[in-house]
Parts: sequence; C-alpha cells; structure tokens
Amino acid sequence: SFFQSVCVLGYCLFPLVVVATIAIFVKTVWFRVPGSLIAFGWSTFASVGFLSESKAHLSNRRALAVYPLFLFYLIIAWLVAVS
Repeated sequence: SFFQSVCVLGYCLFPLVVVATIAIFVKTVWFRVPGSLIAFGWSTFASVGFLSESKAHLSNRRALAVYPLFLFYLIIAWLVAVS
C-alpha cells in the first residue's frame, strides 16, 4: 500500500539523517563521503529488504523496486556529502 511504502522510506532514511546531523559538526570530507556512502548502502539494503518481504510479491520485480529507491537515497546521500 501507499502508506506502507511511505513509512518504509521514512524509516530507512534514518541512517542518512544521523550522518547529516553529525556532518553539521564535523566539516571534514573524510567523514562526510564515507559516512554518506555507508548510510546510503544501509538505507538501500534495508528498504529493499522491507519491500521484498511485503505482500507485493516483488521477488520477480526486485529491480523495479530497487531503482527508484536507489535514486532517492543516492540524491540524499549526495546532498549530505556535499553540503
């Protein structure tokens, strides 16, 4: 359902929010880039896991679910790394 998808997106956005909060105080690029990459991977992996276990039967269409999530979390991770 729509609300389940929105809830999963918000829940899996949490690692990027934590890295963005820490990046406010730590200005070095040596933390921001690896931290945002790790949080991006964590968020993508967690959200795909949530959506593949749902009742939507995404086992055959996993790429259709991964691509928009990948882009969404990639843009947010990029904003965290360059801001």
